[in-house]
Amino acid sequence: MPKPFSMGVIQKKALLLPLFLLGLAALTTLTTFLAQDQKPQTEALAQNSIYNNGPSGYKAWFLTAQKVGLPIQAWENSFEELDTLPVPSTMLIVKPFTVSGPNIVFGKNEASQLMAWVAKGNTLVLLDDFKRFGSNAMVRQLQFKTQQTITPQSIKTPQNPKAFPPKALTLSRMDKPLQTYIQAPILSQSHISLQSMAPSPMAAEAILTDRAGNPHLTSIAYRSGRLILGTTTDLAENQYLNQPRNDNYQFLTNLLKRENKPVYVNEFVHGYVANSDLFGYFQKKTPLGDIFAQLILFFCLLLWISFVRWTPKPQEQAEPSETLNWGGQTAYIQSLAGLYLKSKAPLLALEPQLKQLETTLRQRHRLGLEEDAHLQDLLTTLFADYSSIEDCPTRLLEALKLARQVVQEKTPLLPQDLLKISQQLTRIEERLRHGNRTFSNQR
Repeated sequence: MPKPFSMGVIQKKALLLPLFLLGLAALTTLTTFLAQDQKPQTEALAQNSIYNNGPSGYKAWFLTAQKVGLPIQAWENSFEELDTLPVPSTMLIVKPFTVSGPNIVFGKNEASQLMAWVAKGNTLVLLDDFKRFGSNAMVRQLQFKTQQTITPQSIKTPQNPKAFPPKALTLSRMDKPLQTYIQAPILSQSHISLQSMAPSPMAAEAILTDRAGNPHLTSIAYRSGRLILGTTTDLAENQYLNQPRNDNYQFLTNLLKRENKPVYVNEFVHGYVANSDLFGYFQKKTPLGDIFAQLILFFCLLLWISFVRWTPKPQEQAEPSETLNWGGQTAYIQSLAGLYLKSKAPLLALEPQLKQLETTLRQRHRLGLEEDAHLQDLLTTLFADYSSIEDCPTRLLEALKLARQVVQEKTPLLPQDLLKISQQLTRIEERLRHGNRTFSNQR
């Protein structure tokens, strides 16, 4: 005999639809969030980015260009959205990534899209070593090739850590817009020049050359637009703030201002992606179109009505129990350090930290604790903005070496020395994991 159909069953089934829609919305939001490309968090990954205030970043020049009135802004969209830019426009790309996670950021397809965009009357300023798929395909299409202007023995390598000094580049022509406020030389450590493979290059003109006449920045007319290709990827890096007198920042500003177009700095090629609006995305991608937001609000109202009668009354929360007062974190660590000292086993405090540091170094930087030269470079990069003597990269490396010696030789330490070394190792671990700044706070 079938069971009678009650209203309670109907009410329970009526709740299934709002619950299903809520779960679907939550899943979609989570998927969209996880699918967004993560922003680079270290100096090495963010080279030549306008969000990078480290030695290789372009942030100082970008802020200066804004102050002098250059119409410039960041561009964080894919190459498929180039047509949304006003025509004509100027785009600056500096040393793009080839691969970011599973996605190719600057390959041959992207190079073709850029060339088509330039052909419509726009200007592309590309500074690269031209070894990547996209930029290499572009210069080959234009019948150009790269050529080293110095011997490989002079290039900075792990085996040859001494960097060659920046060399002065000169303007190959007296162009008044480019000469504006140029009183000092233009410096670069670039050791690559662009050479034409064709007997008569297509309307190409060198802008920056070295003393031997090798072109390092070349202007090429391409249909209705212009390509400005250069190997001076360090042209406007922050490091030149502390270099001898130069006009690098002024020259790059003049170069872009001469085009008399709005300027967009491509940060998509550095891994930065504009956060997509969830409602705007589904409004564009779903057949519901403009009524998508209204439908979401209607289902939320249905969900609220379904649950309002089942919502329990709020209850007063119990008073939180008293927590144990340790007398401060520093005193606690000092007491532990004293115990380790009395037991003549300071490695109990330092060995776990060293193991964690070695794991982080191998996972994120492919380095070991014994590679002192590479560790020195890494600490110098991570702590470029240090404000206290304890955060000095040299001091931190010495603390790291001393910790290794204590663990290996079981050397006793005073409590204050053990505490100091432990704190320095903690600072190194934090910088290895989070970098020397948070990008999202500076954008």
